[in-house]
Amino acid sequence: MTFRWETGPNAWNRMVTATDVSGTTIVLERPLQIPYVHSTVNDANGSAEYAGKRFLLHYGGAGNLGGFPWLRDGDRSYSAVTLADGVVLADDSNGFVVKAIEREQTMRAVNLAECANLDAAAAYTTLTLPTAGDIGTVSITLAGRPELAGAAPAVIEGQLQE
Repeated sequence: MTFRWETGPNAWNRMVTATDVSGTTIVLERPLQIPYVHSTVNDANGSAEYAGKRFLLHYGGAGNLGGFPWLRDGDRSYSAVTLADGVVLADDSNGFVVKAIEREQTMRAVNLAECANLDAAAAYTTLTLPTAGDIGTVSITLAGRPELAGAAPAVIEGQLQE
């Protein structure tokens, strides 16, 4: 695939095209734009920092939701807002349900003096490691696998492949 991008001060010299290997022009759709007002209930971390703030989100396909501000912590950048699973985003005619594809957890920095009284051994006195007898027999078999007749499955990320 090749891209051609041209820009200038006049309408006639602003163009973006993409072509496949045969030279056929590929139509690129612009991302869906979804107006959104954030609330604490919709925040995966329960943060109220951006509650009531308006955002114009853009969805460009699987795993590509943008429009929130980014924060920087040293060499690490991350979204200032993390939506909770199940939040419904709606444009003029459709509703879309948010589901996280991946997550990151960052440990909170604390003063070492706060750790002085922690006693991990006392907290876990009732835990014991399992033995081989606790695990039992593991059966590895492919007897229950489905048989596929014809071509391989043709749906990837909800899109029918041709």
